[in-house]
Amino acid sequence: MSEPISEEEKKEKERSQILAEGFKLHRVSLKDPESKEVLWSTKEDLTKTKEDFKVHLEKNIHERTGDIMMEIVFSSTQAMENFNLKKRLLFKNKCLEEWFIEFGEVKEKSAYTWQIMLTSSPDVMNMPFDALSGQLMIESKYCDQELEFHKGLIRVFYDGFSTS
Repeated sequence: MSEPISEEEKKEKERSQILAEGFKLHRVSLKDPESKEVLWSTKEDLTKTKEDFKVHLEKNIHERTGDIMMEIVFSSTQAMENFNLKKRLLFKNKCLEEWFIEFGEVKEKSAYTWQIMLTSSPDVMNMPFDALSGQLMIESKYCDQELEFHKGLIRVFYDGFSTS
């Protein structure tokens, strides 16, 4: 038998649901930070699916630079005090890297474009792409302060490598 849910837990759950319903990702893009060339982009709202999202990237993506710029275009019907992302890079469900990225205040009924620079550690950069392809996941937790309102997974494939 499970313990009863406290009033505070109920309010947090309700607030999380309200934030999730009012939040929309209009576009997520990965760009070369120097040339601004779009390496990958989606116009699908990744917060509205429960399934893993699959991304196909060219295998030479990191040959350009160790950095990748992520651009997120989003809107929210709800105000947030401190919108932030908790990102983890997972290889076979083991965390290789973790980033905490803070956006800050989000106004009610507003839209924003947010550019984030992601830098991989040398350990990750030196891993063979054939081992990473299909086994690499990017976990994203969307939060207002500590309250998580969406969690999504992106599975990364590098074109030109089999995943058998």
